[in-house]
Amino acid sequence: MSNWNGKKIFLGGGGGAGHSNNTLSTGGGNGGGIVFIRAKNLVSNNTRISANGGAGGGSVSDGAAGGGGGGTIILNVTNYSGTLSIETKGGNGGNSNDGGNIKRCYGAGGGGGGGGIFFSGGIPAATIANTGGNAGPETSRDPACNAAVPALAGNTGTTFSNYTYRTSLTPSNYCAGVPLPINLLYFKALLSDKQNVLLEWKITDASAESFIIERSVSKNNWVAVSPVINITENKIYQFTDYKPIEGISFYRLKIIDPTGSKYSSLQQVNIIPALERIRVYPNPAKDKITIEGDLKDSEIKFLSVEGKLIFTSHLSSVQHKTEINLPKLSPGIYFLKINAEVRKIILR
Repeated sequence: MSNWNGKKIFLGGGGGAGHSNNTLSTGGGNGGGIVFIRAKNLVSNNTRISANGGAGGGSVSDGAAGGGGGGTIILNVTNYSGTLSIETKGGNGGNSNDGGNIKRCYGAGGGGGGGGIFFSGGIPAATIANTGGNAGPETSRDPACNAAVPALAGNTGTTFSNYTYRTSLTPSNYCAGVPLPINLLYFKALLSDKQNVLLEWKITDASAESFIIERSVSKNNWVAVSPVINITENKIYQFTDYKPIEGISFYRLKIIDPTGSKYSSLQQVNIIPALERIRVYPNPAKDKITIEGDLKDSEIKFLSVEGKLIFTSHLSSVQHKTEINLPKLSPGIYFLKINAEVRKIILR
């Protein structure tokens, strides 16, 4: 391409992670991907081509996450028809809820920048959106805090016309990725609320004979977690890993056909450890709190900021949700200890 001396195009950058002690934030927004369409005729059918950045996660009493940057769309098309919509928008920044803390205020997430859209000819009649994401708001701010430093919106991206590019049958030496086998449309891993991992893939033809799902924590030592899954008339296949590994692990699809074995690209999954799978709300609280999660045989302690025990409770039955009435306490910061896990609680 005539961009960056013909060598580089870019994925959208991921948003900054932010920080959240009291709730599980979704983290920084994902960056937009790369879309490359090469065709003589492109008929839109009133659909949208997008490589947008994701929104940043919000937070309570901590800094919020940033929005992801928009990606890149490259269109080498001769003729366009229909109502065409093309987007490489940046994701919005996350909301920072200060929780009314006295003299404690936190920053919202900034918006992700817009991406790039390339046309091999002139810019067609189309709806083009490559705006930057909005800055996240900061709410429940204590007026006693110092002057706010607001988050910034992302910059607008760029649209290029009449670009040129070259093709080659020789892969560049800096391309180390694993291409998808030609008969595999996609392979993805989805994490359920119960912390199981659903693996799903779609094929375009029946040249494969069977499949095996493999898992690794190091990308080196792969272990089969599924039986041999034989090909059927279906195009979409699924397998659920009911015993995933806590922390980060990787999955790949082994495709077995008459010529041997091929592998999909890798899918990364992050399983939250069991001790972290507990939600406490509302926070800030007033006279009661609700705790959700795996609470079987849990010991609950409520402590002052100095570490003084205020009350304790023990849950012996199988419970996933319990409501606790708080004694009359002065507003401020307290700590809730659930077995070995400690959460900061703010009382108004």
